Amino acid sequence: MLLVLLMLLVLLSPGVVAVAGTVASPRWVRPRAGELAFAKAYGDHMVLASAPANSSVWGYGKPGTKVTVSASAVADGHEVATTEVTVTVDGTWKVFLAPVPASSTAYTITATSMQQSAVLRDVLFGSVWVCGGQVLALIFATALTSLSS
Repeated sequence: MLLVLLMLLVLLSPGVVAVAGTVASPRWVRPRAGELAFAKAYGDHMVLASAPANSSVWGYGKPGTKVTVSASAVADGHEVATTEVTVTVDGTWKVFLAPVPASSTAYTITATSMQQSAVLRDVLFGSVWVCGGQVLALIFATALTSLSS
């Protein structure tokens, strides 16, 4: 029963990415052809792996165009990573950001191409834990949360 409820929450959650000038779509829908967007796995208020790892970020765009992806600290606007890539023929792009040390500083990750931009807000860099399994994993994750409070 709990598993069914969790699956419904995941399927029905909006999971949107803000794209300049467009209405965000549900995460299971690929953006319109040529529309610059982050993959739906990425969203505001997320955590990416910190140094020494290079975090990968990918998305969609118009094939053949150049996409510039940058990560900037919100507090002072300091740009910590900028990478440029060309969108492949299947309409996808992928970059590896330079390692960013773990901290509580929020970052904005921006992808720009021609006159389009896509933005991820309030992104943190730190340790990323992935729990998998069934009910026992949920119980373990709940225990970890209560230990850290």
